[in-house]
Amino acid sequence: MGTQDIGVIAALVTAVVALVALIKDHKRRRAQATHEVYISISKEANKLRNYINLFFPNEEVIEPNDSRYNNKELQLKISRLLALYEQISVGINLNIWDLGVFMRIAGRSSINWYKRLKPVIEKVREESDWKTVYGDFEELSNKMVEKYEKHPRKYAPQTKYTKKRGIKHNLKQEVAL
Repeated sequence: MGTQDIGVIAALVTAVVALVALIKDHKRRRAQATHEVYISISKEANKLRNYINLFFPNEEVIEPNDSRYNNKELQLKISRLLALYEQISVGINLNIWDLGVFMRIAGRSSINWYKRLKPVIEKVREESDWKTVYGDFEELSNKMVEKYEKHPRKYAPQTKYTKKRGIKHNLKQEVAL
């Protein structure tokens, strides 16, 4: 093995190390971007959810034929919340943002809100020409349910808090659509 061969091997090793570092950095940036986008919309989303909960408390499903739904301001708040969920869902479904990070931050909550808002989504689809409206939110919810069922420890890890209190996640019941 000559000096030239050693130089080629060293260059290849350097390239592989640089590629691995680049991939790790990309994953870290993607996770950070996911966290940042969630933080940027969470304040508004929390206000919207709190307002909606005034009309439909206790995680009640929001039925469009319910007289409480006739409130125009409520309908606007629901529409805006759906738009925020759709916005983040598009980014995650296109792999711009990281699904795993989002699931750790707000996965169960998002799934529960999808279940609560599903009748509203269906009504909007019935009344419009756009039959796939909020389709990315639906797709993301289904993906998360599937991932929670397949990998409960990864996306719902036991923490010191849950272990100390004997809390175990019942994922099948929590995420069933």
